[in-house]
Amino acid sequence: MLYRFLTLLVNIVDWLKVAIFPFAIGLAIALIPILLHPCSKTVKLGLIIITLSGIFGIIWATKIWLSKKPKHYISKFRTRNEVD
Repeated sequence: MLYRFLTLLVNIVDWLKVAIFPFAIGLAIALIPILLHPCSKTVKLGLIIITLSGIFGIIWATKIWLSKKPKHYISKFRTRNEVD
């Protein structure tokens, strides 16, 4: 029972890592026009970009969750081949 709960908790944290990645990229892209030309149009454009990147992140993380566990997906990027 406790093992299942802890496994679910780890998978939720990994899901958040996958979902936050596109959101952070969208936030960085949206801040560029907002900081360069702060007016109502750029703020609206920035909010649209942030919202779309958040939705994309949620969809992408859920797709990974359903196809394979997020831990396996994240560990794919953490492994490095040692070259001698």
